[in-house]
Amino acid sequence: MITNVESLAPAHVVGEILVAAIHNIAEQDIDGHDLAAVRNRFDGNLSAIVRSAKTYAESVEDGKTDEEAKRAAAIAVVNNYRLQHNL
Repeated sequence: MITNVESLAPAHVVGEILVAAIHNIAEQDIDGHDLAAVRNRFDGNLSAIVRSAKTYAESVEDGKTDEEAKRAAAIAVVNNYRLQHNL
């Protein structure tokens, strides 16, 4: 069991990933998923935090650069959001 997300990715990296994911979703102009709505849905969303950290760590372990790992993690968060909300 993972007890410390920062063992996977630093907090500032997770923050960057979540900001990128939030903006990506909001920029898609989907009804009911504007910037404020998406930000509220991510506020305190522990699964998104863990998903971003875990995907980032796995990507780095696979040899991706920092930026590539952040991108992979943001894509994973966006994909999961789209699944959760049937988008």
